[in-house]
Amino acid sequence: MISPVRRVVAAGTAAALLWGAAAVAMSVAAAEPAVQVADEAERLDSGGGLLNADSDPATGRVPAFGGSGSVALDYQRRSVAADTAAQHRIEGAELVLSASGSAPIRLSAADYTLWISDDNITYQPVLGWSFESRSEDGRTIHAFDGFEATGRYLKINTRYQDTAFTAVLRNLSADVRVFGLSEPPPEVVNDTGLEVVDRGVAYADDSESAFRPAAVRAPNGDILAVFNTTGDVQAGGLIRLIRSTDDGRTWGDPVTLKAPSLFENGSVWSSRGMTTLSDGTILLPFNEGVNYSPYNNRDSVLYVARSTDSGQTWDGLDEPVELPAQTREHWACCSRVLELDDGSLLMSMWGTERLVEDWQTDPMRWRAAVMRSHDGGRTWTDYSTIAYDPHTPPGPLGNGSRGGGVNEVAMTQLPDGRLMAVIRYDLTGVQSPNPFWMYLSYSEDLGRTWSDPVATPVMATTPSLAAAPCTAELPPGETKLMFGYRTHSENGRNPTPLEPHPDLAAVSVTFDAGATWRHRLLLESPTGESFQDFRSAEPEFVRLDDGSILTLFQYQPGKTGTYRIGYNVVEDLTGDECAAEWEAAQAAAGDAVSVHVQRGNAGEWPYPFARHQLTVDPATTIEELAAAAAPTVTCAAGGARLSHDGRVLPARATVDDLGLHDGDVLTVSGPPGRRPADGVRVGHVEFDQAPQTRPVYGWTGDCDYGLAWDIRAQSLGLDFGPWPGRQVRAVSVRDTDGDTARTAASYSIWASDDNDTFREVTGWSFEESTDAQGRVVHRFGDLAVTERYLKIQQDSATIPETGATFTIDSMIDDVDVEFAGRACDTTVSGPAFGPLTAGAGVTCLDGATLYGSMTVRNGAVLLVRDSTVAGPLLSEGAAAVAVCDARIAGPVTITGTTGTVLIGAGGDPDGTDCGGNAVTGPVQLAGNTGGVWIGGNVVRGSLDCTENDPAPRNTGTRNVVTAPVPGQCAGL
Repeated sequence: MISPVRRVVAAGTAAALLWGAAAVAMSVAAAEPAVQVADEAERLDSGGGLLNADSDPATGRVPAFGGSGSVALDYQRRSVAADTAAQHRIEGAELVLSASGSAPIRLSAADYTLWISDDNITYQPVLGWSFESRSEDGRTIHAFDGFEATGRYLKINTRYQDTAFTAVLRNLSADVRVFGLSEPPPEVVNDTGLEVVDRGVAYADDSESAFRPAAVRAPNGDILAVFNTTGDVQAGGLIRLIRSTDDGRTWGDPVTLKAPSLFENGSVWSSRGMTTLSDGTILLPFNEGVNYSPYNNRDSVLYVARSTDSGQTWDGLDEPVELPAQTREHWACCSRVLELDDGSLLMSMWGTERLVEDWQTDPMRWRAAVMRSHDGGRTWTDYSTIAYDPHTPPGPLGNGSRGGGVNEVAMTQLPDGRLMAVIRYDLTGVQSPNPFWMYLSYSEDLGRTWSDPVATPVMATTPSLAAAPCTAELPPGETKLMFGYRTHSENGRNPTPLEPHPDLAAVSVTFDAGATWRHRLLLESPTGESFQDFRSAEPEFVRLDDGSILTLFQYQPGKTGTYRIGYNVVEDLTGDECAAEWEAAQAAAGDAVSVHVQRGNAGEWPYPFARHQLTVDPATTIEELAAAAAPTVTCAAGGARLSHDGRVLPARATVDDLGLHDGDVLTVSGPPGRRPADGVRVGHVEFDQAPQTRPVYGWTGDCDYGLAWDIRAQSLGLDFGPWPGRQVRAVSVRDTDGDTARTAASYSIWASDDNDTFREVTGWSFEESTDAQGRVVHRFGDLAVTERYLKIQQDSATIPETGATFTIDSMIDDVDVEFAGRACDTTVSGPAFGPLTAGAGVTCLDGATLYGSMTVRNGAVLLVRDSTVAGPLLSEGAAAVAVCDARIAGPVTITGTTGTVLIGAGGDPDGTDCGGNAVTGPVQLAGNTGGVWIGGNVVRGSLDCTENDPAPRNTGTRNVVTAPVPGQCAGL
């Protein structure tokens, strides 16, 4: 009864809950009999290729094919590859090897990984293969079988990085054999109501590419199209303009508008921002930028050129715009500047605010944003973030190490006045359950604030948005929205059964502002190639006088050579057919419900691992839906619950019973009380190859998950909570079974106060044991750590296909922490007479009754437990203050604390519960900068919280206050 829009990770096994479970599920069975190549598969004609030092096979491009020379194989992380000249369903491969000397060939199944590509630019891992080694005519055959992968290029990567090779291919092309079948053209489905009625070429040059067309109707009736001549800010890029005077049927010669001048090796770049304002002015946003290091270290400036004579002349081509926020690189993209009813303008953009110090090892996270102009685009103000994911996995080091996360964004205004943004998201080198998915966000205040992004079922890049012609014939307030994009599969630009047509420009439509999407129209080759024989992207829409849509896009015929600008003329349904399509969409909404699901703590996870969309039968029970939804957001399925608008949904009710609708957002959480002991949270971080600066994400919260630990240089993270004075003695971690390759030498340990900058912990001890169930336990002792965060890094950067040898089934149950007692320099117990002052070090009131005031000096730490203070408690500039289960007869004033302030319910320094306090008198918390937690207290007086950064948080139990509570503590 549950039909996910993309594959749902199976529930019921620990492996299904692992971060990157799909990547470690492969079976490499060298010891078992190999499955022979299927009878119907045939050897494919192919040319052999070689790539040295292929440390990142996902992005390692093989420079040439067709070589016939002899090459060593197991040498400096070398890859060999085969180009089959066209797309095939590849079902097997063989390497014909000779020993390089008297020593045997050292390569086995665990030393290989296989990769597939359709473009020799990005490769995806081939999973599920089996391996056989046999002899043939005195040579060794390494056979790979039992898989199906669709693509043109097959690459076989070896893991050895030394130069002591043992295996040689005598003839590169002849000794790399590939078996498979020619792939029949897959069926093309179009139920959008859109139809291509004409096509052609707007610009083509065999010596220069054309990318990212932006087009508008000029006031004189001409259609103007602007494009740039290089991709991704590659050096030397120009902006050129072409013009059509006959609705796109023919196009004039290109005119260069702008060449790079500000940066050495710079480039000029534009992407679908051009617009014609209501007064006839044409605005052209574009950037000039430079790649100091591709993706990670770039710089840019923004221009907004303007023309008042239909693009014959332009002002502002040499005058950069001053941005309203600090930026390092911000790119105007990927939709027209919006003109609102009040005359103000909105421009969407993406980029980074600054170059972080550790950008080489921890690439910057991108963000999508919008800014506003009140003077027709001459100046820009009011910068607002649309979406930003601070937890974007950094990706591996090596070829293609780059930033990631949120980037390209397209924006439009809906009939109800809301703004809608479609957001691209990228991951690098991470096995995600939903790579390349687009996300949606909405604004109800004209772009000043935006909703938390939710996932869509569309895997895509290069977004654009426009209203379809049918919209004009719909009831007021309704719209048919076109979403243009480049298609992607779960394997990127390579075809899969779920997506047989990747890397093509397409258009999907929605009648409900993105809650659901009908299928898509694939834009046709301007020169007649089949969908398998060209690639295209970056669609841009211009309404023609007859109501059709001129759709411009970049394309590459034959998937080789330069990119050109082509066009399709697209017609939409009209009249009764348009109305019937809209009515059918309304009726279909009752047949299935598409809901967004997310973890309860989605804000502490990378988007793709915590946000998903499912389509379900209305008769589906909440219990069934929760079980299916949980694994898609990296949450254990057992006992999972769903909430909507803060209300837990009854398990036996159906979607229909509860009136859930398309677009509703449901929150997934674990069973009640399913939390780690002692307030400890467990998380992890991938590719932690620079542990000094990489923060931990993926925290458990109240939703458990498992982790295949020793792959991709992952670190296990622990958050011990905000309690000052807590000291960690040891951490123990249990494996899923009794065997692991990890030893003491595999690990390093790091500690941090802020989950940002870490120091290495030294002097720790290591012990391996086996528990009563026969599972390996690794205990890290003698830690003496007092910082809030701890990382246990393991050194295995093994690529996913080789699997993990240490798997944590439950991050809640299989990670244990031992705490030491409080480290108190001064302890007060029993009756005491004040005034008492906490000076240097840690002062503890434990079971004390203090008659008089308690004062905390600058830099001191005060820990109060089960005590009474008959007088005021005054603290200014302390390092930390914790008050648990206490009675204070007097005002409490805590200001300027640099560390944690804990007042009431939560957990205390030795791991036991921290109860609320009874305070007779006012409580003031001001200017504290290390975090304030306050909950479960009874205050007979006022509660005043001001200028704390971050703002105070409630630990789960509300405070009872007899006076009104203004400011930061309102609602706590």
